[in-house]
Amino acid sequence: MKIPPQVRIFPTLTGGIDLADVALVLDQLPQPSLLLNPAADQILIANAKACELFQFTIPQFQQSSLRSIVGSLPSSVILSEPQTFSCEMITATGAIIQGTARLQPLPKRSHWLLLVFTPSEPSLSLAKSINNSEKIWRALDWAHFLLADYSLTNLLSQSLDDLMKFSSCENGYLYTALSNQTFLQCTNYKESTGVFPQQLSVKALAEISAPTIWTEKQPPKTQLAKLAQECGQRFLLALPLGETNARVGLIILSSSQELSCPIPIEEWAVLTQYLSNLVQLFYQTRNLEKEHSILSRENSIHRRLLNSIQEGIILINQEQRILYMNSSAETILGYTSVEAINQTVQTFLISKKDLSAVIHNTLQGAYANQVRSVHLYRRSGQSFLADLQLIPLRIDQKVNGMAILIQDRTEQEALLKQSMRMEQRAVLGEFTTLFAHEARNPINNITANLQWMAMNLPVDDPNQAIIQRIQQNCERLNDLMDTILTYNRISEIEMEIIDIQALVKKVLDRQSMHLQQANIHLNYEPGAKLPPIRGNRRALERVFANLIDNAVHSMRENGGNLTTKIQLVSPKEGKEDWVEISIADSGPGIAEEYRDKLFKKSFTTKSNGSGIGLMICHKIVQAHKGVIDYQSIPGGTVFIVRLPLASSEESIQDSQE
Repeated sequence: MKIPPQVRIFPTLTGGIDLADVALVLDQLPQPSLLLNPAADQILIANAKACELFQFTIPQFQQSSLRSIVGSLPSSVILSEPQTFSCEMITATGAIIQGTARLQPLPKRSHWLLLVFTPSEPSLSLAKSINNSEKIWRALDWAHFLLADYSLTNLLSQSLDDLMKFSSCENGYLYTALSNQTFLQCTNYKESTGVFPQQLSVKALAEISAPTIWTEKQPPKTQLAKLAQECGQRFLLALPLGETNARVGLIILSSSQELSCPIPIEEWAVLTQYLSNLVQLFYQTRNLEKEHSILSRENSIHRRLLNSIQEGIILINQEQRILYMNSSAETILGYTSVEAINQTVQTFLISKKDLSAVIHNTLQGAYANQVRSVHLYRRSGQSFLADLQLIPLRIDQKVNGMAILIQDRTEQEALLKQSMRMEQRAVLGEFTTLFAHEARNPINNITANLQWMAMNLPVDDPNQAIIQRIQQNCERLNDLMDTILTYNRISEIEMEIIDIQALVKKVLDRQSMHLQQANIHLNYEPGAKLPPIRGNRRALERVFANLIDNAVHSMRENGGNLTTKIQLVSPKEGKEDWVEISIADSGPGIAEEYRDKLFKKSFTTKSNGSGIGLMICHKIVQAHKGVIDYQSIPGGTVFIVRLPLASSEESIQDSQE
C-alpha cells in the first residue's frame, strides 16, 4: 500500500511504529481492515480489501469522520485489550453492510486501534452485487451522457473503457460490421498484449448469439475462445451489439488474470441490450437528422419558389384560418404574414363580393373554383381588380385546407388602357397624316389664287392687306402640316453619320441675318475635333432651328446674347462620351408656372405658335437615343441636347461607303 505524503509526515505518527510497515501488514490481511485513531475520530489508513468493499479511496477514508463509516462503533472503546462487536459499515454510496468488527490496540501506540471487519455472507454477496450494479449503472449513465453529444465513436469508445474498468480486463476490442464488407473491422481497442486481429470474419460474429463468458476452466467452443486460449488469456467476454438478426458490432474483453469481478451473465445481457439500443437510437437520430435536413432544404426551396411567384398565395385550413402567406400576397394586400397567421381569411381578403360561399364550397368539395374580375381592397382602402383561384388541398383523399391564388390585374389593366391609348394615337396619327396630305393641296390652291388676285389688283387697293393676311395664314397652315407630318414620321427617319459641329454651324449661318435684325449677338464656341454622331440631318436641323428660334423670341424686345457651345461630356460612369450642344439666351427666363408644361402638347408663349415645337424636338432627340433638358433662371435660359457618339464600326463603314 502506498502511503500518502501527508500521512507520512503527520506529527502524531512520528516515532514508534512505522506506518508504512503497518500498511504492508494490513494489505496481507484477507479481511477489510482499518487503522483508527478514535480520539481524533479519524481513519489513518485502510487496506485494499476495505477500499474495494466500502468503495472509498485512502484519501477519502482520511477525510471522512470515523463514526460516519463505522456506524455502530461503541461509545466507550477499551484501548488496552481486544474487543469484538456487531457492526454496520456504511459504504461510499450509503449502503449498509452488516458484519462483525474486531478492535485490536497496537503496541507502543495504544491510542491506535486496528479494526478488522468480517462481513456476513449475505451482506458480502449483496455488497458485491451492489458494487457491480453500480459500476454498470455508472457506465450506463456515462453512455447516456455521451449519447446527448450524438457521437457514436465517443459513445462506444467510452463504453469500452468503462467495461474494461469494472471487469478488470487488460484487453478490450470494439468491432463494427460494415454494410459493404464481409468482415468485422476493429474501430477501437485498448490492449496490454496483442490478442485479437484488426479484422474478424463474419463467422466469428455468427457464433456469438448472446453475451458469452469463457474461462480457462472451460473448453473453447468458439473461434474467439480458441484464439484467447492460444494467446494465454484466462477469460474472455464477448458482447454482441444489435438485434439477433441484425448485428452491428461486437465487444471483446479478455485478460491473462483470473476474472475478479464475476458479474452475472444476465447483467451483461442487460448492459449489451442497452448499448445496442443506444447504437440503434444513434442511427435513428442520425437518419432523422438527415431527413430533417432534406425536408428543411426542400421547404426552403419551396418557400423561395412561392415567394418568387408574382401571384399572391394564401394557404388556409378547414377553419378558414391563414397558415401561410407569400411575399406577393403581402405586397398585394398590404398585410404582413406575421399579422395574418392564424387569423380568419375574411379579415384580410376583403371584397365587394361575398366570397364566404365559394370558400366554404371549395373546402367541402374536391374541385377548384375561379372568381374572375373581383374587386378587392388593400390595407390602405384602395380598391383593385383581381382574379382568384381557389384550389383544395388533399391529404389522404381528404380536403384539409385550401390555397387561394390572387392575381392582381392593376398593372394588366393599366397596360391594356395604355395599349388602347397607343392604338388610338396610332389611328389618330394616320388620320392626321392623311389629313395633312389632303389639306396641303387646297391650301396651295388658295395661296396661288391669292397671288393671282394680288397681281390683278392695284398696289394701293385696300384688299391687298386682306390678301396678305390670308397668305400669312396659309403659310402657317403649311408649316403646321409640315410639323404634323414630321411628328408622325420621326420613328421612320433614316440615320447617317453626321459631323455635328458642321450641322450646328450651318443652322447658325442660316439664322445670322435674323439674329442681326433682332439685335442679338452670337457667341459660338465649337469644341475640338469631335467624333461624328449617327442621326438624321434634317430632323436635327429642325431641333436646333426651333431652339434658336425660341431663344430669339425670348429676346425679341431688347435683343441680347445667344451662346452656342459644343463639347464632349461623360454623362455616367462606365458609359462612352456624348456630344453636348447647349444653346443659351439672355432673355428673361422661363416663368415658374410654365416649367412643368415644357415638352408637352399645346403649350406655347407665342401669339401665333402651334405649341408642339418643343414636343417635336423632344421626340426627335429621343429617336436619336439622346436627352434634352433645360436650366432657367431670371436673366437667362439654356437648352442642352446630348447625343451619343457613333460607334467606331459605324464610322469606318460609312467612310468606306
